[in-house]
Amino acid sequence: MIITDAKPVRKGRTQIYIDGEAAVQVSARLFGESRFQIGGEISDEELHELVRNSERSLAHEKAIWLLSVRDYPKRALFDRLCSEFDSQCAEEVCDELEESGLISDEKYARLRAQTMIETKGYSRRRAAWELMKKGISRDLAQEAADEVEYDPAESAARLIERRYPNVRSNETELRRAAAFLERRGYSPREIRAAFELLNDL
Repeated sequence: MIITDAKPVRKGRTQIYIDGEAAVQVSARLFGESRFQIGGEISDEELHELVRNSERSLAHEKAIWLLSVRDYPKRALFDRLCSEFDSQCAEEVCDELEESGLISDEKYARLRAQTMIETKGYSRRRAAWELMKKGISRDLAQEAADEVEYDPAESAARLIERRYPNVRSNETELRRAAAFLERRGYSPREIRAAFELLNDL
């Protein structure tokens, strides 16, 4: 088979033409670094290997770009990559990034749990649930949430004090505040304790 042309296309890809017909799209960078040139020969096995290596290279580049924007747990990164690449390729890239320490479910879970509890005012239960939605295992999610040091009643009381300034004197505000805390994952006991503490603030 003869490579008759190679044209740049979207997202850093190059369209390869074999014997005059469009064949495959590969990484522009990888193709440029390879020994293959327009007018040169390429076998079926070599083409398959070029495509496979190209997909892994593109998936790795996409993963690094995604991680430059924000942190991802392994499962969430895998799901994002699967929207553009096959599952085997996505899994291999995620395994490689995990081994190199660029992604870590443990680190992600601990940082996210702390942010959700201390900044967003989530309860430990809600934080753990949100982590599990991102693909974190139940045990790790609960462990990460439990490690955050905070007083549920105090956290809830200060949260509704900022959000519902008339909660002490307005029955409607009181009901809204209770519903709000429930959505944040606080238990009825923790909500009662928060209202009792609020009266002392």
